[in-house]
Amino acid sequence: MSGSKSILSRIYRRTPLPRLISYINYKRLLRNGLPQEFEPVLSFLIFGNLDEDGALASAKVEKIRHRLAVSEAPPVNILYSPKPLSSSYQDFGEGKWPEVGQEKSFSMEKVANTGKNKKWGTVLYLLAQEFHKTMGFELGSCAGLSASYLGSAPSMRKIVTVEGSAALADIAKTTVGEIDCDIQVMNCLFSDAIEQQLPELDGKVDFLFIDGHHEKTATLLYFERAKKHVASGAIVVFDDISWSSDMREAWDILRQENEFQFAVDFGSIGVCLYNPDRGSQRPKQWDLRKLLNNSFVGTPKGWED
Repeated sequence: MSGSKSILSRIYRRTPLPRLISYINYKRLLRNGLPQEFEPVLSFLIFGNLDEDGALASAKVEKIRHRLAVSEAPPVNILYSPKPLSSSYQDFGEGKWPEVGQEKSFSMEKVANTGKNKKWGTVLYLLAQEFHKTMGFELGSCAGLSASYLGSAPSMRKIVTVEGSAALADIAKTTVGEIDCDIQVMNCLFSDAIEQQLPELDGKVDFLFIDGHHEKTATLLYFERAKKHVASGAIVVFDDISWSSDMREAWDILRQENEFQFAVDFGSIGVCLYNPDRGSQRPKQWDLRKLLNNSFVGTPKGWED
């Protein structure tokens, strides 16, 4: 017994205090009911732990990103999100959608770094892997890097990813072509994809990733219209929930949805489990922002001050 205590005390002495506190809090979350599927995700985010398959998948996607960033291809025009608070959710009845973003010119280096970075791309990979998801639907392909991370998960069989910019969609098609997964890139508006393509996958989508239009109105509406075609038990990821106070408001509404079994706030993304038949009970809430030191909320100005 005394030998065990001695070993434990040596470990504690050699472990930096912030890291030790993070470890204790991380283990407490798991003991208190945080789904075990999140353990590899937190282990990666806090301690950098990643198995060999994950490291190889990440390295492959990042090699593609680097090749894009140093490309001498000319800048491309993309559809950029409208200014936050530019519209009201109450204004959108059936058949109405938020306004389309304006075009803005991006260099290839900026394109390569606009999508999810290595850290959060790896989180997407781990979420798909640990929850054993097979069919993904993504709003916001950008250069196809996030879809590539998702498609690298061994369980993933098919992903449909939607991009409003024709130039970006062409880049994404090349990017995902290097991934061993059936990834279909669609160049159309998110509203068209939700109304026309998503119904064709009715009940099969078990990983829904809502990205690309960082506005409260749009985020709420896209989920409201898309959820009827998502499988029970699906993981739903909302991206950039701290991009602005407007997006934090969207997340504060979404995380209370009765149709979610749980809602986990990572600061950068919100992760929910969709279960429409669970009744009126509020979802279990997990706020990991302090644990991850990720409580910052952005203040974008949009197109005009």
